[in-house]
Amino acid sequence: RHAVDAALDFGDKVALGRLETRIELMEADRRSFAAARDSVIQALASEDRGRLDALLPRLDQIRDDFNAKSELARREMLDLLNGAARVAVAEQERAVWYGNLLLSAALALGLLAAAIVTVSLVRPLRRLLGGVAAVQQGALDTELPVTSRDEIGRLTAAFNAMVRELRAKARMRETFGRYVDPRIVAGLLDRPEAAAGGGERRVMSVFFCDMAGFTSLAEGMTAAGMVNVVNRYLAAMSEPIREQHGIIDKYIGDAIMAYWGPPFNGSDEHARLACLAALAQLARLESFRAELPELMGIKRGLPQIDMRIGIATGEVVVGNIGSEVSMSYTVMGDAVNLASRLEGANKVYGTRIL
Repeated sequence: RHAVDAALDFGDKVALGRLETRIELMEADRRSFAAARDSVIQALASEDRGRLDALLPRLDQIRDDFNAKSELARREMLDLLNGAARVAVAEQERAVWYGNLLLSAALALGLLAAAIVTVSLVRPLRRLLGGVAAVQQGALDTELPVTSRDEIGRLTAAFNAMVRELRAKARMRETFGRYVDPRIVAGLLDRPEAAAGGGERRVMSVFFCDMAGFTSLAEGMTAAGMVNVVNRYLAAMSEPIREQHGIIDKYIGDAIMAYWGPPFNGSDEHARLACLAALAQLARLESFRAELPELMGIKRGLPQIDMRIGIATGEVVVGNIGSEVSMSYTVMGDAVNLASRLEGANKVYGTRIL
């Protein structure tokens, strides 16, 4: 009852109190009706006609009063029930509204949390994809920040380590490419086990070229001036070799040794490429002669500069030659010796290319 009283508002309590009073009055009318009924039964039993006529109107009045009060009580009870139903519906609607509100809030928080987690996952991945694209375009200075310790963070750290390794290899290629052909450097970097491999016999074309008149050119020049002239000559004569896909083996003073052949060139084209390189060198000799006055700082009394080229095709041994401390990827064999002798024989025969 205390719980029920607590759930009722003031108007409900007043209506309920009035209903209880009405029910008590109905109980009194019921007792009066019962008493009048008993009196009528006694009058009928005693066949007291006068008393019976007096009691019947009284019984009818009590019955009518009881019925009227009963109807009022029924209406008040119905009003109470309707009011309680309306309150229950309102409370249910309020509960549903609060439930929907809480559900919407939980859904919004869930979506917000999902968005935050998604952004925290997608942003590093997009940054990683951007880094990969940058590296593919040659930007080896790319360095991505590691913002987490999860799988993406470890993947980013691995990416940075890979880029550092690529950067180191690129520096090695750039540095050693000045001394060794970049294709050989790339092969050794990509296949380190090849450095310990033995030699192979292959048919290749070997090329020697030398500057004729170098002795007279060097007379009277300072060391710095002579190095400047030789470097410009070697640079000019190295370009045709590289343009024809040749491998420059070494520089010997003002001479150049180069070769063509597998795996750098096809077995059916290395001799032709070597000859094309020789012809291109002769074509560039004139432009080098035109640079001599500026290189030497004189306009008169210039030495006569020419060149001799020897080319030989034959079987050679190619591989890493040298000691455990220092090695060189080069070629050896009769074809190498023949090309060197042919280059010198040009002086005897007065030719440029043999």
